Amino acid sequence: MSDADDPAGPVPEEDDAAGPGPAPEFPLELLAIWADPEVRKLAARHAGDPDLAQDALLEAVYAVAQLGDLSRIRDLRAYFCRVLINKAHRLRSQLAAGGPYDPATAPASPPFDGTAATRLLARTWLRSFSADRDRLRSNVPGRSPQPDRYRELIVRTAEHILRTALDGNVSWADCNEALQAALPDWFGQPGSAENTCHKRLSRARHDVQDVLRGVVSRDELLP
Repeated sequence: MSDADDPAGPVPEEDDAAGPGPAPEFPLELLAIWADPEVRKLAARHAGDPDLAQDALLEAVYAVAQLGDLSRIRDLRAYFCRVLINKAHRLRSQLAAGGPYDPATAPASPPFDGTAATRLLARTWLRSFSADRDRLRSNVPGRSPQPDRYRELIVRTAEHILRTALDGNVSWADCNEALQAALPDWFGQPGSAENTCHKRLSRARHDVQDVLRGVVSRDELLP
């Protein structure tokens, strides 16, 4: 896997003397990320100054566009955010030093803002989920005596998990409660052994994860 394939990996090297270089052709997908209000808030938070934030956004869009074939980047939004944050920290270091940027003396950059990146990624996941909802639903096993109801519940639960990611708080804590409340006659069937109910809940959680894997890669999905 190349460096550009990993959104948390190395970003383009700085060349302060050369400047941003000739204007590349900006793909529409990249421009949409650059113009996203959440991305701009991320820039403002890390730059600490509106003008520096605009400069960081401009440098980031130039740097990413100059990579060429952006289709080889696994997650363009996450990669752009990493480049943007590094640009913002570099500009802040230059301003604080009052002179040219020196990597040997510049303060260390804060860690990558994973919560902000997760929110941005969650929006992408939800768009893919909505566009492919029918296919995802059809792939869910009909495990209960009411298979259509079961499939819809699994898909709704997966959507809920994605929406919690928008708040930067992906959680499975209430998954069991939501499943049991929606299908109490299956997950808490009177007379059923406790072990039977536990197995049904376990299978349902795996079904939810399988739906999520349809729009979220394995390394991005929390267990």
